[in-house]
This record gives sequence, C-alpha cells and structure tokens, in this order.
Amino acid sequence: MGKKRGFHSQTLSNGLRVIFEERNIPVISTIAASRFGSGFETEKLKGIAHFIEHSVFKGTKTRDAREISKEIEKKGGEWNAFTAEEETAFWIKLGAEHIESSIDIISDIMLDPAFNIKDIEIERGVILEEIKMYHDLPQYYVLDRLKESLFNRPFGLSALGTREIIGKVPIEVLRKNHHRFYDPSNIVLVYVGKADFEDIVALTGKHFSRKSKKIRFNHEISIAEGSFSKITEKRKSIDQAQLALGFHMPSRLDKRRYAAEVFNAYLGEGMSSPLFQEIREKRGLAYSVRSILEQGRNYGYSAITVGTVKEKLPDIKRMILKEIKRTGILKSRDFEETKEQLIGKYEINTENSMRTAQALLYEELTEGAEEHYKYPERISSVNISDVRKLSKIKEYGSVEVVPE
Repeated sequence: MGKKRGFHSQTLSNGLRVIFEERNIPVISTIAASRFGSGFETEKLKGIAHFIEHSVFKGTKTRDAREISKEIEKKGGEWNAFTAEEETAFWIKLGAEHIESSIDIISDIMLDPAFNIKDIEIERGVILEEIKMYHDLPQYYVLDRLKESLFNRPFGLSALGTREIIGKVPIEVLRKNHHRFYDPSNIVLVYVGKADFEDIVALTGKHFSRKSKKIRFNHEISIAEGSFSKITEKRKSIDQAQLALGFHMPSRLDKRRYAAEVFNAYLGEGMSSPLFQEIREKRGLAYSVRSILEQGRNYGYSAITVGTVKEKLPDIKRMILKEIKRTGILKSRDFEETKEQLIGKYEINTENSMRTAQALLYEELTEGAEEHYKYPERISSVNISDVRKLSKIKEYGSVEVVPE
C-alpha cells in the first residue's frame, strides 16, 4: 500500500469537507472545489459552470480582481482555477506562513463574488473568444467533437458551451446557480503542505462559516449506444489533418478502473508505446501521437489523437485499431513493465504538492481521498486478463479535420 503521509480529514458542521496531507515543506497548496461541473448542466445552460468560474474571478464584494492577484502574487504565490465534468475548482499555492490568506481569499472568491454586471459582460466576451479559439485549434476541436459522438446530450457537448448560450445567458441565471451550488455542504477543501490540522479546521470553519442548505440535483450521463459517429470536416488554411479516435472505457467507480489505466498507458502513453513506435518512429507519419484516458464517477473513455497528412488517415486508423486488438494478447513482460511505469509516475507526481492536492480532490469526489494512497496496491493487483478484455471494443467514434 502507498505511504499515507500525515493524512487527516473532517467534515464540518455545515457539511464542508476538509482534507489535509501534512508535509515538511515551506509551502501550502490549497484547492477548493464545488461539486458542480459541466457534466451536471442541462442542454439549455451548457457552459454555465465554466462561465461561473470566470465570473467569480472578476472580484468579490470586498476585493476587485487586481487586488486578489496582487495579494497572492506579491507574496510569491500562484493561483488559478479550472472547470471539469464533476467539479469547479480554485487553487492557491503560497508560503506556509500565508495559509490564512489562502483560505480567506478562496472563501471570498467562492462564497461572495461581486457579479458586477460590467465585469460579467467583459468576461462573456472573453469566453466567446475562448470558444472561437478552441474551434480554430483542430487538435482540441476533434476531442470536443469526439465526446459528442460517444455521449448523448447534454454531457456530450463541450464544457465551454456554445456561442448562442453564452452570448445570451442572463447574469441572474449565473447568480442563481452560483448560490445553489457553491454551498458549504457542496464544497471540498484540500490542503497539502506544512500546517497543523487543528489550525486548518479552525481557519476553514472561520472563513467558511456560512450555514448550508440541502442541495438536490441529478447527474445522469447517457452513453451513446450502437454505431458511433464517424465525422470528417474540411477546413481551409490548415496543412495538417487531425484525427481523434475514441471508445468507452470503465468509469472511476467501475472495478476495472485501474485495468483501464494499464490499458491506456501501454497503448499510447509515452514514446515507448506501441502507437508512438508504429506511427511515428517506424513510419514517420506524425509528430504527435498520444492516448488519453478520461474517467469520472459515471463515465470513462479513451481518445487517441494523431496529426498527419490527409492521405494517410485511413492507414493510421487501421494501425490504431490493429494495436488496440493486439492488446488482447498483451505479453506478461509488457504488462508488468506498464504497471511499473504507472506506479513510478505516481511516485514522481507525489513530489508536487499541488498535483497531490488535485489527486486527493479527485479521489474524494469518487470513493474518498484515502484511495489516493492505495494507487500502487491497486495497480499491482490488476489482472492481465482484465486488460486484455478491454481490447475487445465493440465500436468506436472518430473525428477528422482535414485540409480542404
């Protein structure tokens, strides 16, 4: 079993969950998340979780955006946020002596954003440009469209939403959904660094003292069944074709979760993987070749992406499908090496306090934060037959963006 370094957890009286890993380093990494992400949205409001994230960054009732940045950065700190399928998170990394500043700022951002009309309208324009940017970057666009082919709406839609939705969603809808989902009972705070757990609990209780209300909302993901879409889109002013080929995989709550990690790592993670070796090293058909595994509580899928010349796309698709099929006869030596690769990568990532904080958050949103420390044990116990079975995909989706 992985080493548990001074792990502590507690649920406060208002339902807020506190996770802490003590380390003898002079920093504290703090990440706070609402259990509300883009995967919880309706089709009519797709993109509001991300819009809310941007909105609260524009300032609070006591600090404007510049004051927040200055308060963190002048102490040598870093901060940012992200919206995922099952959470919206805000993080700060500061010297350990500034722990209360971290908690104070994050609580202010999450609980008391200003939602100033002028600022929100500016940010609406920013997000509309972000939507255009991702549309104009084929290597990202194909991944968004691939998700659409594997899952029904609304989950299958881009987390950014559409220009039509973002361009028109009223500010009152943002305020209403923020008030609903940014409740202490729906928030998880994770700390990794040098601190005392009792102090952390006291400071968290002080700054997140708001009483909570009961939150009820559905989180249903509908998987597209049968033959998935095979999409080809032509574009002017591009020289390279982009391909994303994907298929469903076990979710994080599925007992085959770790077998999926081994499958994905063997197939296309790193320069030693069969896909990289076959497509790039042996044939020189692409610069970038990778396999991505996306997993949440109720979904899982793999996406293999390649950039190449348009004429070689049929050959590359055949190579990908061939390598997937060959994983069905995965050799014991390759299997053991891949497990060692994953465990080694886990150990390296634990050196980074913010990566560890994020990993603890993801596990807390799934089965509980302590699952993070069981990772080496879970990977070690994966059976080769479970990995081989995952090669028997029934159907796949694909998206190609090609030069016109």
